[in-house]
Amino acid sequence: MGDIYRNAERVISWLGTGFLVSNFIKGPSYSMDDVYSRTERGFRAFSKHKYWSRAWITQEVTLARKLILAAGDEEVAFDVLPGIIRESVLPHSADSLDGQRFMYLLHLFREKSCSIAKDRIFSLLDLCDGQDRSRITVDYSTSDAELFVEIIRAWEDSLCFCTVSLVRAALNLDYLDIPPHPYINIRLKRHDDQDCMCASTLRISLGSRSKAFSSVPNML
Repeated sequence: MGDIYRNAERVISWLGTGFLVSNFIKGPSYSMDDVYSRTERGFRAFSKHKYWSRAWITQEVTLARKLILAAGDEEVAFDVLPGIIRESVLPHSADSLDGQRFMYLLHLFREKSCSIAKDRIFSLLDLCDGQDRSRITVDYSTSDAELFVEIIRAWEDSLCFCTVSLVRAALNLDYLDIPPHPYINIRLKRHDDQDCMCASTLRISLGSRSKAFSSVPNML
């Protein structure tokens, strides 16, 4: 999919027919005066459009050689928009995202919307550097729990609590849903003086190695 966007002469992103968005992108120039003269409602409709929340859109916007935004009868090249507008929908410049490490990208886009949780992982692979891209196999027949195990194994040398929690959250997994694995064993031990799972110790065994992480609220 990434090669399609990289090689296309231009990519058109359709933002619908809503008047607020089409009126917002209308105009031959985008000076800073233009930005502030646009209605607040128009800017909000543009920056909060559900299009920008989708997981696969990150790849589309980042890899396109020339990205055109279209709404109603209006269209504008993404790169002519002022930085303040581009950053409202993409937190970093497209050039700075292509070729990044996978965990960094997952941290940035971990909350993107998708009907299949695995797409939060797969949609980022064509943005990764070559080494990280080759670590994960795109296979929709695997379960989310199996993909979790694959990722943890692939990054075991740099494993930390934040990495484990990030991958689990991106896949919408509960640790208790991850079945026993010959290589990876995950155990949660609730502290005796606490009633909630948020006060627990997470232990991950990788082959003969084992790592334990004390949890913090909202991380598990």
